[in-house]
Amino acid sequence: MPLLSWVFRTKPSLDERDYRRAARGLVLDAVGSMSMVTLQGGPFLAAFAIALGASNYEIGLLATIAFASQFMQIPGLMLVHRVPRRRGLVTLCAAVSRLLWVFIILIPVLFVGRGVTFLMQWLVLAAAAGALAGPAWNSLLRDVIPPERMGRVFSRRMTLGTIFALGFTRVRHEMGASRCWGRTSRPS
Repeated sequence: MPLLSWVFRTKPSLDERDYRRAARGLVLDAVGSMSMVTLQGGPFLAAFAIALGASNYEIGLLATIAFASQFMQIPGLMLVHRVPRRRGLVTLCAAVSRLLWVFIILIPVLFVGRGVTFLMQWLVLAAAAGALAGPAWNSLLRDVIPPERMGRVFSRRMTLGTIFALGFTRVRHEMGASRCWGRTSRPS
C-alpha cells in the first residue's frame, strides 16, 4: 500500500494554489474523458462489436450498458460513507475502469471465437467501476472548486472537452472513410 499512499492522503485545508491546480486538472480531465468517450462509444463501439460478430440484439445490449451501470452509484454512495478518502476511491475506480479497456482492445487477438461475450462482460465491468466512483467524484468536486468559480471552471471544462471530442470524431471519421473508400472523403 505504500506505493499508492499518496492517493489516499488528504489536506485539512486548501489554499489558492490548490484551487488553481484543481481547476486545471478538472479541465484536463474533461479533455481526456470526453475524448475517451468519443473513441470508445457510439458508432465506433458498435462497429467494433459488429467486427467481432455481434448480433442486432447484442448491439442493443451494448447501448444499455452505460445506463444500467449507473445503478452502481448506490453502492458507491455507501462506499463513500465507509471509506472517506474520496480521491483514492475515484482514482482506483477510474484506473480499474480504464485498465479494462486494455483487455477490450485485445479481444480480437486473445479471444477470437468468443469476442462478443468478453466485450459485453468487460464493458459491464468497466462501466460499473466508473459509475461506482460517481458519488465520490461529485462530492470531491464541491471541495476542490469554490462555489463562486464553479460556473467558470465547468464552462471551460465543457468547451475544451467538446472541442477535443469533435476533433477526435473527425479524425476517427477520416480514418474510417479512408479505409472504407480508399480516400479521405466520401464518394461523390
